[in-house]
Amino acid sequence: MILRVATAGLYGGVDYNQTYVSGSGCTTCGAGATPIPPLVAELSKMGRKDLDHLVYEGHLLASSRVAGELRHFTGVEVVPVRSPRRRPDMRYWWLRIPSSFPRMHPSTAGVLTEGVCPTCGRAGHYGDDMHPVSPVYDDVPESAPDFNLTWEYFGDWRQVRNTGNKNLVGGCREVIVSQRVRQMLEQLDVRRLVWVPITISKKGRLPVTGWSRTGLPNRGMQGSGERTRHE
Repeated sequence: MILRVATAGLYGGVDYNQTYVSGSGCTTCGAGATPIPPLVAELSKMGRKDLDHLVYEGHLLASSRVAGELRHFTGVEVVPVRSPRRRPDMRYWWLRIPSSFPRMHPSTAGVLTEGVCPTCGRAGHYGDDMHPVSPVYDDVPESAPDFNLTWEYFGDWRQVRNTGNKNLVGGCREVIVSQRVRQMLEQLDVRRLVWVPITISKKGRLPVTGWSRTGLPNRGMQGSGERTRHE
């Protein structure tokens, strides 16, 4: 499932004076740029929310209550976060996700491209207001963890967010989680979440436990001869 947080988001990262690992991003668009902890974010706007995201880069922020439960899942690291010009705030944590899914299959619906990065091809993707996104993957690794990011970056990568911090970071990536993560967030009663099913078409065995078909429709890809599943 793609996990989205239905809030306006928080300013942070490149909006302020975030530093990034040197050489970690694409030399043209910045896709892959890795923030050096602690992540900078407007934590004063978190209020009582358990989960939120950065407006432009999409990094997930969680309350200590939620972060403490999610840290036991694979593919996520609980990392310090701070407000601008402040020390790290132990009430909130950055959910850093180092793993990523492969590129979406061309049959994916609801994703447009414009001004795609000529170097890496990852940045320059956008949602389609006329059609809901319906991601399709040809395959995923057997070792796929519970948390992943999309290979694609969404948003205008050429946008200068801060005249004092001209780092390019590619935009944001969607967050993909296993059914186990979804179940945990529902148990924790985390609000303002939107779930977008993904379809994985794969010959042979299903990937690791946690990426199950339980409770979700199974629509085969017509004419493909392959089995499909929805996450």
